[in-house]
Amino acid sequence: MLALSLLTHGLLDAATTIRGNGIELLWPFSEERWRLGWFELRGLSLDGSLSQVVSNTIAVFVTEATLCLPLLLLAGYFHYSQRRFGTSLSAKI
Repeated sequence: MLALSLLTHGLLDAATTIRGNGIELLWPFSEERWRLGWFELRGLSLDGSLSQVVSNTIAVFVTEATLCLPLLLLAGYFHYSQRRFGTSLSAKI
């Protein structure tokens, strides 16, 4: 799971970079920057009034929950099936 996270982290960063120069996906071998710009993750901002901060915080939470919830459910399913049936993930593949 850790290896998968490491491999996909750079691609997720590139997919969520719209503004800016992009990310150095192949650093230290190349200084070329990559940007797919499919959608943008909003950063948490504490500027503005309390209602703006709360609204921004909720928007960030909803965006990240939408991206992370399917993966968490899948990991929970594999964990539950392993405990219930006594098989590992490698045995199912």
